[in-house]
Amino acid sequence: MKAPLQQILFPFPILVVLLVCSAMAQASGSWTNQTIDGKMVAVTPNFKLQVYQIDRPNESVWGKIIVPINADQLPELHKRRKSPNFPFIDVGVEVDKYYRTAQGHIHDDQNLVSVEIDRRHWDGLKKGNHLIIRLPDGTELKESLRGSGAALRAIERR
Repeated sequence: MKAPLQQILFPFPILVVLLVCSAMAQASGSWTNQTIDGKMVAVTPNFKLQVYQIDRPNESVWGKIIVPINADQLPELHKRRKSPNFPFIDVGVEVDKYYRTAQGHIHDDQNLVSVEIDRRHWDGLKKGNHLIIRLPDGTELKESLRGSGAALRAIERR
């Protein structure tokens, strides 16, 4: 009588561990909200891109995406500036087949590029499936938009 009961109960702890691991894996792929410098931002799960709404949004500039970069990427990005006197570059932003070249601003001291997005991108981020950022040095950052709708609506309410 003991043997069949042990056979039934033995897989139970393994099943619990598998369920907990799968729940944690699903939760890790979601966007989160953080407050940085007094401003609420949405943070992507893979590349830790920060998305926020500007103070006075209009149709052409609704928000910004902050893209962290490595210090070794800076020389190549500076080669691709629009003008040698200003730190602006063209950055490709694609949200579910809506592609637009947006203006990016290189911030050398912080190792990041800020990219302006329009309202159509913002709305696509809330409802879409994927985001792709293409920097002029060939870097391509792909993010899932799972959980982005809730994170961006929380920013809008604030």
